[in-house]
Amino acid sequence: MNFDTALAEIGELAATIVHEVRNPLTTIMMALNAFKKLELTDRFQEYLNLSLDEADRLERLLSQILLYSRPQTLDRCELELNSFIAETLNILQTIPVATGKHLNFSANNTPLNISADRDKLKQVLINLVTNACEAVNTGEAIAISI
Repeated sequence: MNFDTALAEIGELAATIVHEVRNPLTTIMMALNAFKKLELTDRFQEYLNLSLDEADRLERLLSQILLYSRPQTLDRCELELNSFIAETLNILQTIPVATGKHLNFSANNTPLNISADRDKLKQVLINLVTNACEAVNTGEAIAISI
């Protein structure tokens, strides 16, 4: 068996596992979301929120595993990094997890032109900022610099 065949088989296995785990996870998430309509005590509301957060985290993990099951290709283009990050952060300011958090971007003094896959780089930036927003409290700042 050659390396490419082995990778293809691993990718196929990963896709099958993700599919099989995602089906019951979807049902669990539907049930948990249904509980949001109920009047719950603070303790049980906290359990519900924790369960929903963990289910979302599991869904993100499954999506990341699925990325490894597919061959990745890059669609490179020329980007000016300062403006690209500023544009992306402007959009990210509006996502729910960033509410009440301050995204402070320190651009480089000179333009930074790079060759990159715009969509993949944007996803990396979204993941980093989302993780940072989840790690800080409301009112705190997140510093982004290049």
